[in-house]
Amino acid sequence: MRLTSAPARSTAYVVRQATSADVPAVVELYRSLSPRSMQLRFSSQMSDVELARVADVDAESGCVAVVAWVGDELVGEARYVPWEGVHELAVTVADRHQGHGLGRMLLGQLRETAAAHAVMSLRAVVQVQNTAMLRLLEQVGVSIVRPPTGGDIVVDISCDDYMAGWGTDTGRPRVLVESAGRAEHPSTEALRDAGFDVRQCTGPGRGRGQACPILALGRCRLFEEADLVAYLLPEDDEECAEIGQRHTGTHPDRLVATSFEEWLVAAPALAGSLRSGARSSGDVQHLSRDEARAG
Repeated sequence: MRLTSAPARSTAYVVRQATSADVPAVVELYRSLSPRSMQLRFSSQMSDVELARVADVDAESGCVAVVAWVGDELVGEARYVPWEGVHELAVTVADRHQGHGLGRMLLGQLRETAAAHAVMSLRAVVQVQNTAMLRLLEQVGVSIVRPPTGGDIVVDISCDDYMAGWGTDTGRPRVLVESAGRAEHPSTEALRDAGFDVRQCTGPGRGRGQACPILALGRCRLFEEADLVAYLLPEDDEECAEIGQRHTGTHPDRLVATSFEEWLVAAPALAGSLRSGARSSGDVQHLSRDEARAG
């Protein structure tokens, strides 16, 4: 069993994979959370019975967790649980240890553990008000699966240094929208309604802290596995402009829009083509930029 220890503001954390013997301590960690932390972690206040159920580490269910200790006190935990074809993650840090870098340590160890179990991406359902968690995930690099709706945002992260891919093939055409900000443009929303599989990437620019593997490592699964790409990142940002240049130099045939003006025309054209049945999902990658403009 791998152990990782590191100082953070003079506190030495020991992070390791959890066992069933840790479950009572995990329950105590949950119970110790402030009302706000409890709300952000579980979306509601939880009874002791519910906390015990959530804290369980059940190998048969595929749940895997890592825990952080300071001496004989458990002060943090991160886990993933298989759920409807994905592996959903959650991170919990004791209130007085928040902001010390412990969440980053736990997430890093969880990603390594997941990769060792051949799990290559993790999904998080995060309340939009949980800015600390969103910033933590964006440092790794997130693919927005569902934009902020009903108070939650759904994102995927990779368990290696590359962006998470698209996962299970749904048979629907894949459209990657690269656009600054987490909110979704109405034109993009219309594509989801029409039946496209849409992912959004906010890009690395303007101090957002979003990791970008295409700049650091030269490749991005989101881009490589997409059928079509709308590049809507700000060109006056140096890093974003470099991404656009790399896209143009590798797979320009996938680019259906390189500005919001083009996207306002291309998105309805794409949605209409799928609704009308004029193009199958297997053929949609052949829809050229000129065709999208023409509608």
